[in-house]
Amino acid sequence: MSGFALMFDSQAPIPARDWEAFRDAVARYKELSAGPESVQEAAGLGSRCAVAKFDTPSSLHRGITVDEHSGSWLLAVGTVLDGEGEDDPGGSLASLLNAYLERGEEAFRHLDGHFALLVYDKPADTLLVVSGPLGLVSVFLGRRGSRTYVATSALAVAEAVQATPSEYGVYLYLAVGSVYGRATLWQEVERLPAATVLEITAGGRRESVYWSPVVDEDVLRLSLDESVDYALALISRLTRRHLAREGRPWADLTGGV
Repeated sequence: MSGFALMFDSQAPIPARDWEAFRDAVARYKELSAGPESVQEAAGLGSRCAVAKFDTPSSLHRGITVDEHSGSWLLAVGTVLDGEGEDDPGGSLASLLNAYLERGEEAFRHLDGHFALLVYDKPADTLLVVSGPLGLVSVFLGRRGSRTYVATSALAVAEAVQATPSEYGVYLYLAVGSVYGRATLWQEVERLPAATVLEITAGGRRESVYWSPVVDEDVLRLSLDESVDYALALISRLTRRHLAREGRPWADLTGGV
């Protein structure tokens, strides 16, 4: 799994030493390579923001997608499936970046898959952190003073903000075996909820939700047999479309054995 690190200071430029320490901590804790062949960095919000993208050999959406006309950019970890446009076999997200620049956050409503995005809208000087519709790729954030730290490593964020343990978060993790919702193992570190956009500007930060599940009344009225046929047709269509780049995929049902 690829990863990213983001550091923003609302009051002053970020010292290179501080940024490098945080960036390298994310790579270390997530066991990602910090070499030049696997890390690409980007700028946004002036000298008060720094971003790094870490790729692995299995990364689909490699590097950072840049719009040459506006200077805006987008990066993704995980796998983005575009329910409206066509999935690029090579993993390029240029069409998604263009859709966002044209329509704003509405472009995210059609996305599927397990992913997290960072988007920099240069004309608006706005940075967006976007979680996937189910929130299965964790994004963690914390604040210390005027700085905001965002990364795919909770340990790196906790270390940067000198976080203290959360009794509730620890008990939750021991009971469930994972983190979900906003809770983490630390009081000062939170997890970005599913289908959420965190907007960071020079003036502060704002959250919004771009998608939520709804009941399809037409499907609700189907009989059991009709529901099975509908589900099979839908799964088959989505599998053919989104897994076309994989060649000839197959699924093995083991019954949990």
